[in-house]
Amino acid sequence: MAIQFDQALGNQPQALAYRTSRSAILAGNLVNQETPGYHPQDLSFRHLLDVEDTQARMVRTNPLHLSKAGQLAATPDVVTRAPLQSPVNGNSVEPEREQLAFMRNATDFNRGLYFLRARLNGLSLAINGSQ
Repeated sequence: MAIQFDQALGNQPQALAYRTSRSAILAGNLVNQETPGYHPQDLSFRHLLDVEDTQARMVRTNPLHLSKAGQLAATPDVVTRAPLQSPVNGNSVEPEREQLAFMRNATDFNRGLYFLRARLNGLSLAINGSQ
């Protein structure tokens, strides 16, 4: 019986890719905290959920319905985050908020990596037996 790695690993590889992309954007926000006119960005996780929900439940019962070719690609939207305080020089980056978001994202990435390792270890045990 062949192992389907897409099914065996679940959504962990996609979650890690999302966390990696988000880390790059949050790091860019921290780097540009002194750049006049810069506004912090983030990824819209809501967009990914909407696309996943649409793909999972969509049944084409009428030729006028959207086809798979008409669907959005499952890539997160980059959105500009609204500041909690009004910016003085047009820069709305709040370093503490960005650092917190970066740390939470890093924690989520590490948690996802832990789950992926656990699944791979389980597959290894299944393949090699309990040696």
